[in-house]
Amino acid sequence: MAGPAPAPPPKVEEQPGDTPRANSLLRIVQMLALTAVAGLLGLLVWRVAHAGRGGQLVAEVRSGKKPAAPQFTLPLLWTRAETWPQDARRALGDGRLSLRELRGHPVVINFWASWCVPCKHEAPLLAASARAGLPERCAQVP
Repeated sequence: MAGPAPAPPPKVEEQPGDTPRANSLLRIVQMLALTAVAGLLGLLVWRVAHAGRGGQLVAEVRSGKKPAAPQFTLPLLWTRAETWPQDARRALGDGRLSLRELRGHPVVINFWASWCVPCKHEAPLLAASARAGLPERCAQVP
């Protein structure tokens, strides 16, 4: 006596996007997204590993060394020639200033940000000082 015939598998209704072509397109998009994420992660790791000399400079200063300041060039903001030392006035010509042009003169660089509370208090003082001009004795750097 033969047993009952096995039941056929239940029919699964196909969704409109379940075509083989749609599935392969979905796989391609997923692979592209995964590749993009992996690429961005690789860039992040590279950037952290090659972050620049900042940490090295801090370590050298803490150990008592006197590393040279990194070279940079900035747009010139203060163009009042009478306040500049004579041999540094040539920097006024091109409107750009490099650290190299100030070699031999005291240099103060003030870093500040709009979100910094002490900087907000200092900004009006700096602006007032710029409007009033520097005292004559400041123009003559020894």
